[in-house]
Amino acid sequence: MSESAVQPVFIFSLPRSGSTLLQRMLGYHPAVHTVSEPWLLLPLVYARRPDGVYAEYRHRQACRAIEDFGDAFPDKQAGLDRHLRDMMLGMYRELSPEGTRYFLDKTPPYILIADEIARLFPDAKLVFLFRNPLSVIASSLTTWWGNRWKLFTQKHLFYDGLTRMMEAYEAAGDRAIRLNYEDLIADPPGKLSGLFEALGLPDCPEAAEGFSRVKLEGRVQDNQGIQQYSAVSKDPVTKWQRTLANPLRRRFCRRYLSWVGRDRLATMGYDLDELNRDLRQAKGTFGRLASDAGWMAAGSAYCALDVPLVRDKLRAWRQRRPVLSHA
Repeated sequence: MSESAVQPVFIFSLPRSGSTLLQRMLGYHPAVHTVSEPWLLLPLVYARRPDGVYAEYRHRQACRAIEDFGDAFPDKQAGLDRHLRDMMLGMYRELSPEGTRYFLDKTPPYILIADEIARLFPDAKLVFLFRNPLSVIASSLTTWWGNRWKLFTQKHLFYDGLTRMMEAYEAAGDRAIRLNYEDLIADPPGKLSGLFEALGLPDCPEAAEGFSRVKLEGRVQDNQGIQQYSAVSKDPVTKWQRTLANPLRRRFCRRYLSWVGRDRLATMGYDLDELNRDLRQAKGTFGRLASDAGWMAAGSAYCALDVPLVRDKLRAWRQRRPVLSHA
């Protein structure tokens, strides 16, 4: 355990954007320590949000109670922030070996609380990793759902998550360290050198290849990328064209790109017209058309009925446990 101060580094990105690859590359540096995906800040931050949580206790009333508790400190809510920050920094420090300067916390859903993390940790380094949204969609389909159209199960990340991540990026100003996935895999040593410089660390050229030796223990992490790639591959840049080939998928992608918008895409490093042109020019097929239509219809019901919550209630009923309300 390092007794000296350990500074946190957070990676913010949409899922399937290369964050695990970047985490392992940065984690190869002797001054950086990391673990799989902590997720711990999510319930801590959401404990103070009235929306976004279903619980057997009355969550909105809990939020009011926590707010009152925070107001009891001399510096009000800033006092509660201070204690939460000290708790997390203490855990980061205890997990870090001697000589560690940074603890790298990579948890993809942190994009939902990116602004709160930036506020809670004013001295933290904030790395924003962007990837072509078409590649993100395609990689999500093939990695998690066997190329079935089940994107609706992660809809909160693709919409709310992206919105909050972009707001945090624009608010971070000079604190933000921006990187594009396509640039990283095109020139790993060069981009890593720039990142290490931004972190005030000596260069570590070996990280571009040695990342495969960084082992992340934990059940919640991106095992697919770890198992599939032991070296940097440029194939993922164009793989989306084979996945997003039928008319329904292309229509969704056009609408999603339009929702993201020209300005936000430009901030991310992409051009709306170029992405739409690439989508039009990619070879089209009618494969999975009927399956996608069915899954898209199911997705509307899934979101409207909040199926995971209904499923939990049915499980309780089958097990003859009380079926409780969640508020």
